[in-house]
Order: sequence, then structure tokens, then C-alpha cells
Amino acid sequence: PPPPPPVPPPPPPGPMVTPTDLVYIGASTEYWGGFVCLSLPNLDYTVTESGAVGISIQYLETNVGVGPTTKPYTNRIYFDDIIYIQDNNRTTLSPQQFRKVLHPWFPNTSNTITIPAASPGPHNLSIVMDVFQEAAWPLPYVGDYEHNRYTVEIYFAEAEGGCPLAPPPSVAEVRLKVMVLSVTEFAVDDVALDRPFDPNVYVYNKNLTSIEPRDFFLTYTPFNANATVTINVAPSTQDGQETNGTAVDVSRRRLLGHDYVFGGAVVVPSGRSVLTITVTAMDRSSLGTYSVHFLRFSPPAHALAKNIRVSAGAELGGGFAMDVFNYTVVAGYKTRLVNFTVEGNDALTSIRVDEMHIVSGAASQAILLDTGEWTRVFIRTTASDGVTSVVYTMWIYRAEAPPPPPNP
Repeated sequence: PPPPPPVPPPPPPGPMVTPTDLVYIGASTEYWGGFVCLSLPNLDYTVTESGAVGISIQYLETNVGVGPTTKPYTNRIYFDDIIYIQDNNRTTLSPQQFRKVLHPWFPNTSNTITIPAASPGPHNLSIVMDVFQEAAWPLPYVGDYEHNRYTVEIYFAEAEGGCPLAPPPSVAEVRLKVMVLSVTEFAVDDVALDRPFDPNVYVYNKNLTSIEPRDFFLTYTPFNANATVTINVAPSTQDGQETNGTAVDVSRRRLLGHDYVFGGAVVVPSGRSVLTITVTAMDRSSLGTYSVHFLRFSPPAHALAKNIRVSAGAELGGGFAMDVFNYTVVAGYKTRLVNFTVEGNDALTSIRVDEMHIVSGAASQAILLDTGEWTRVFIRTTASDGVTSVVYTMWIYRAEAPPPPPNP
């Protein structure tokens, strides 16, 4: 049988090993993904008689999955992409358990960070957790080698003069680099707003039907990791002014690709509401505010599809119902192409399949399927007012090739 559809993905059913947010280098502390200026007055590093540089590192590793690690695993620490520490046989870590990992520097000791006389920088100090994926739950929950790599950029001070090459933090930066609204916290099933996110655009809109989800997850990354971000969801008036609202828990933080991202659950109520994301810069006086204005309404019957059929060689799971908007379609291995025939519930209903307009009752364009893979197709039906629309989502799985017959 095919695997479950990717929306919504189930939570990681096993262990997932990651570091917590902070890394301690010498006497300095920094978020993974940030940069740090190391200096001798702060005892951040040691210079040996030969001119080599020794660095101590400490971090917390944690199991954010729902099952314990069942066998030893390996972490590696790199400096400028050279392995300096191979931390073998990491032992059992229970769900949500934290464990301190300390690698102090001592002279003439193996498995420490001792580098030649360092240039001012930049340099990269990285950790790769569970290098061989011995403990972690497999894709898509953990990601590949790169996705389980955490890096901090390092600069070395010249005597008492600080780090002249290090980029100064922008204390007035109030923009977001990433903002994704999704049905689950995995950010793979993003909800399309009225325009793609742009860090320099601060106002967005989204219409939702009464039968679409109320619970969403907001994922975001500020340009400056030390900025403060607050999120609020509130009912609003027709002109977009919010009334009393509810703050959202934004304490969750994880890695998405190569960026740290923050996230919080968002509940969109009935009627009009506004989601407000306020970015407060490090100077505590500069503010930037993003807003998403929601209108949740009951879709009129003339905006719905009367029937949706898939072509031969594939099957629409559970059959079609006008008020059901997510479907799984299973196609046989020999089915390379499928199309959909959509009938509008009104003679003036407009129909688009992956943004290609089709006539009611006519077949859509052909959609190519890959073996063993999921393909997502959006079918949008729009009422005669040209504004009110709903989207039916089809997750199509094409079966893998059957195994070859045994040799006689």
C-alpha cells in the first residue's frame, strides 16, 4: 500500500536528536546561526607557545522526538569543515531529555579543537548531530546531512581591538526573513496568502471558508536572531482595526534548512480577524509590524464543485463530496498521466486545475506522475462574483514498480 499522504504529516514517532538554541564557546554565548567575536581578555580561547589556538565548546543536546534513542550515535564538530571532534557512542536519550556536552581544551590532547594561528575570520564552527542517522527518525522529519548541521560564525579579536571584520549586529533591523503559515508545524503544507511573502511588504490577506481548518502554525525567522517577536491574533472590524486579542506562544524554535525558525500555534476565529507579528529590534525602540487579515465565511453553494472525477488508472479515495476539500488519489504503476474532470455546481462557476482554466464537465490538462512519489494538485472553483472561491486539494500517489519475477 502507498505511504500516508504528506498533509498533515504525523509527528516524529521516534527519537530526533538536536542541540538546543545556544552554544558556549570559551566565555562567550551565541545562538546557532549567529556569529561571535572571540577575544583573549574574555578568555574565549587559548594561544599556545607555538602560536596554535585552542577553543573550548559546550552545548546541550536534546531528544525532541517521542521515543528514546535505542542505540549509540555519533556527533561531529568541525572547524572550517575539518573534523576536530568525533563524539562516538552517545548513549540513550529519553524524549525531551537534555544533556550537557562539554569539550574543554587542554594542551596536547586529542579530540579537542586546536587550530593553527587563526586569521581574524570569518571561520565556521559546526556540529553535525547523529551523523550516520543511527538514532534519529528518518526523513522527512530530520532532514539530510546538511539539515542536521548547526553552525556559528567565528571571528578572532586582534589584541584589545575587538573583531574589525565581524559584521556588527543591526540593532534597528525589524524585518522577517521567512514567514510561513501552515496547517502543521512542519511548514510543508503552507497556506497561500494573497501574495508571496516579501520582507518589505507588511500587509497580507487570506479568505477562509467555515469548513477549512481553524488551527494553523506560524513559522518565521527574523533577520536579526536577537530581535524580539510577539504574535497576536484578534477579531477585527471591517476596516482591519483589531479588538482585544490573544497572545500566541512563540517559544518554540527549531532549524528549517539552514535558518533557525520560531513558531507558534495560531487559531483563526470566525468572521474577521487579524494576525499581528511585531518585530522589536535590539535597540528596543525600533518596531516593524506585519499583519495578515483573515475573513472566514461560509462558502455559497454556487462556489462549490458538483463533482470531480479522476481519469482511468487512478482512484479517488472515499469518493467525492462537495464539502470535503482534501483527497488522496492512488494511481497504479502503469499510470504515468492523470487528468481531472470537474463539474461546477452552477453554470457560471469558473474552474481551474493548477491554475489552468477548464470548462465545466471537460477533462483538465494531463498531469505527469513519478513512481513512488506524491504529486499535489489544486482544483479551484470560483463563484460568478469572481471573488468567492474554494480549493480542493488532491494528493496523488503513483505506485512503485513491482519487483522483478524470481529467476527460474
